[in-house]
Amino acid sequence: MTRLDLHLHTFYSDGDRSPAEVVELAHRAQVMAMAITDHDSTAGVVEAVTVGQQVGIKVIPGVEVSARYQGKETHILGYGIDPMYFPFQERLRWLRESRVRRVRDIVERLRHLGLSIQYEDIQTVAGAGAIGRPHIAQVLLDRGYVHTIHEAFEAYL
Repeated sequence: MTRLDLHLHTFYSDGDRSPAEVVELAHRAQVMAMAITDHDSTAGVVEAVTVGQQVGIKVIPGVEVSARYQGKETHILGYGIDPMYFPFQERLRWLRESRVRRVRDIVERLRHLGLSIQYEDIQTVAGAGAIGRPHIAQVLLDRGYVHTIHEAFEAYL
């Protein structure tokens, strides 16, 4: 049976490993083809493709693009993208900047509700990855404002 995984994240998104580490783990798991699909970023694609060629795994360049449909946030997976195509990179940059603005707005709203939380707290949790609501939820959990991530989303996000 051929193994493949077409939805993998690196530390450029909400994963915690480098692109090379993700490819190496896939190789050890006998995956034959994979796609790096970080949120609004193709920063890890070239490294993953290069390591994939070295270990014999087909790495499909991909991205998970944030979108809104009928007022709800959704994600669209794109495959076979050119990570160097400038107009697409500009759009991804705009999406990443939108994420930052959204997180700042949410933090400000939470502060008005009396919660002691700073944007920098969220940045620390997000690390180099794409910042987002899951990182806010983690800070709310860590600070004891909620008991679960689900509760953070239900009550505040």
